[in-house]
Formats: sequence, structure tokens, C-alpha cells
Amino acid sequence: MDNKRTIGLFLSLLIYCLNGSAQSYSLTDLLNMSSSTLDINIIEAEKEINEYDNRLFKIQILPQIRMTATLPNITNSISPITLGDGSEKYVNRSYMTSALSMNLSQLVPFTGGTLSFSSSLNRLDNFAPQRNKSYSFNLFNLSYSQSLSIFNQYKWDKKIISKQNELFDISQIQRREKVYMTIVELFFNLLIAQKKEELNILMEKNATEVYNKAQALYSLGRIPQSELLNAEITKNKYKLSSVQVEKLRCQKILAAKTNLVSDNPLVTFDFDFFDSCSLIYEIDELIERTIKYGEGIQRELEELTEERDLKKMKASGLPSVSISFGGGYNSQDEEIRKLVDAPSRNFSAVVSIGIPVLSWGENRNRVNRLNAENRISELKYKDTINNLMASRRYELECLPLLIESIMASKTAIRVLYLQLQELTEQYDYGKVNSLKINDVQKEIIQEELSRIDYAKQVFTIRHKYRMMALYDVFEGKAITAYNYSEF
Repeated sequence: MDNKRTIGLFLSLLIYCLNGSAQSYSLTDLLNMSSSTLDINIIEAEKEINEYDNRLFKIQILPQIRMTATLPNITNSISPITLGDGSEKYVNRSYMTSALSMNLSQLVPFTGGTLSFSSSLNRLDNFAPQRNKSYSFNLFNLSYSQSLSIFNQYKWDKKIISKQNELFDISQIQRREKVYMTIVELFFNLLIAQKKEELNILMEKNATEVYNKAQALYSLGRIPQSELLNAEITKNKYKLSSVQVEKLRCQKILAAKTNLVSDNPLVTFDFDFFDSCSLIYEIDELIERTIKYGEGIQRELEELTEERDLKKMKASGLPSVSISFGGGYNSQDEEIRKLVDAPSRNFSAVVSIGIPVLSWGENRNRVNRLNAENRISELKYKDTINNLMASRRYELECLPLLIESIMASKTAIRVLYLQLQELTEQYDYGKVNSLKINDVQKEIIQEELSRIDYAKQVFTIRHKYRMMALYDVFEGKAITAYNYSEF
């Protein structure tokens, strides 16, 4: 007997230590710890990439300077030359060329034109048929080229980049909230698994007590054998439960997602929170915010892109005029020191005109097709918005009903436990069969799990609208920070 007591005490202490080693977390704890998760780190890394994309776009309007040099290029070949009288003659030539140049170009955002500045120095060394050398120096050449079409690519790209940045900033917050939504779901999944295990232990204990009483009553001939068998079946049903496996799976997933040190965490939730919980929101206003920060801003970006493509296509079918003009100074001499003594002015102006004569209406049909696509896109957007407004209205109207269901479950659970206690006591006198007790146990399990599921839905909806509308229905204000200490 002493050995059995020693072993029992040891096992009890072991179980206590194992349960005690599993750290318990509230939903607030897990949400506040989520900043160190891999998902949040990925979001931060993408923010850095977006910053580089913006820098690359802004670089377009900065001066671009390029210097190039041609190392001595030696040529030995038979080639034609033009003589003084205008005739040509093949001669064996051997010469070497070298060049150094600098080019600077600047995009003019207001007009979309390009301003260019260039300077170059060239050297020619002839080895045959006569040996001599000469230099060519372009002191500077300043030019400007401009298309006179009404389409300015840079202006449209700037509008689109600005809208993309606005969309990106919003999506950064929304993606963070989506991470929180995932944590909320995993938290309540584990809470449900824990509650199943807790209820399973409790019901197994109660079923075992009922079975032991049934054995005593059967031995006295006060209940039939069928009643004893029902009590035994109920007891064995709870022993064969797989809730521990489900709980372990939920623990592993939550620990991996939140980078917890312990891979067997436990979670706690105080349902008294709903006693003082208040919902602060106007349904119509909240739905408008979901559209504004979701489908609305995405649609604005699409409309900008569609308008840019349409104007670009229309411009391509119109007569085009481009001008380019510039001038500078250049010189040539056999000695490099004399190159700047007597430079010559140069000037150039080019006007190019392109007029489509016969295209069989190709551009007009392309424009009409693009207009039709844009109209279809607008109709699809309106249809999507109508469907989303209906579903979101239903969801928000259900939110207070879910909280009412949680409060009703609290009362129902208390009554069911009292009923179970009363039925178990009455069983001593053979007044109640085990099937009725089993029915009450099933109701308790269903009501307990339903209450957690209602809470899960409430918090899922809360974080869903934090994500879509950037608004907290519990706080009644827009999101400005990530602080969950109030829960």
C-alpha cells in the first residue's frame, strides 16, 4: 500500500510540474508579441523595397551625366577616299582614332522634353599613306528636343506612383491587421481545444462516478442491466476521445506562428470582458470606410491607369510634331593647344512631322475597344460594391447578436451545471437513468464550445474591420497605433 501511495504521489507531482511548465498567454499578450513574427518582418522588408522604387522614379528628373572614352582604335585596310576633284580612289590606309566625350541630359517634367549638353575631344593619327595627326574638339553643344503631342508620360506616371504609394501605405496597415486576425483565429482554436480537453476530463470523471453508482444499484437489483451498460458505454466514450491530439496540434501551430519559446503554450480568456463590452460604430459609415480603404482606392488606381492608356492611345493616332534644336562651338587643328584659338559656331534645328494617311481606322477601333473595356470594368466594380455592402451590413448587424448569445450562454451553462449536479445526486436513488445525464453533459459541451465560437466570431469581425476600415468597433475610433493593452 505504501509503494502504491508513493507512486501515486510521484505521478501527481509529475503531472503538476508538466502543466506548470506550460506558460499561459492572453489574447492581449499574443497580439502585443506579434511585432516579432516573421510575417511582420516580411511586411517591413517590403516597405524598404517600396522606398527604393520611389527613389528610382525620382532619379528620372535628376541630371544624368555620362562620360565615355574610346581607347586607341587601330585600323589597317584598303578603303575609298574622296579626292579634291570629287572622284574616289582606293588607298591602303593605316590610322588610329581616340575619343573622349561627356554627355549631360535633363528631363523637363513640365513639358516632357529633354535638355542635353555634350562636349567631346577626338584625335586621328594617320600612319599611311602619309603620317600626320589632327584633333577635333566640340567645346559644347546644347540642345533641346520636344514632342508636341498632348501626352506627357512623366506626368501620368507621377500621378500613378503617388496613388500606388497611398495604396501601399494603407496595405501596410491592413496586412498587419491580417496577421493579427490570424493570431486571433489560432488563439481561439487552441482555446476551443483546451475547453474540449477540460470538458472531456470533467465528463469522464462524472461518467465514472455514475458508472460506479450504477454498479452498486445494479447489484441491489434497483436498475436493469441495460442501464448499467449505458453507463459503461458513456464512461468509455470519454476515455476514447482524441481531444489531446487536437490540442497539441493547435499548440504547435500557435507557437510557430508567434515565435513563442514554449511549443506547448496555454491560452486564457475572461468572458467577463463581454459584461462591459460596448460597440461604437455606425454601420453605413463603417461600410463606407471599408470601401474607401479597400476597393475604392484600388479602383482609383485602375481608373488612373485606364485614363493614361486611353490618352496615350489617342495621341498615337494624331499627327505628331517633334522639334529639336541646339548649337555650340567646335574646332579642329593639327595641334591640341590651338583648338580653342578659333572655334566655329554651329547650330541645328530639326522639325519632324508625322501624319497618318491611311490606317483603316485601326487606332479609332483600338480606342473604342479600350473604352468598352473600361465601361465593363466600371460595371463590374459597381456590382462588386453592391454585393460587398450587403454582406458587410449583415455581418455588422450580427455582431451585437453574437455578444447577446455569449451572455445568454453564460446563464445557460450555469443552469446546465446545476441540473447535472442535481441529476447525478438523484441517480443515487435510481430516479434518473444515465441517458438523461448523458444528454445534459452533451448540452454542456455544446453550450461551452458555442460560447467560445461566438467570442471567436466577435474578435474575428473586430479585427476584420480594423483591417478593412482602419477602425476599431470596440474603441469607436480610427486606428492610429498598435496597442492592445486594454484587452
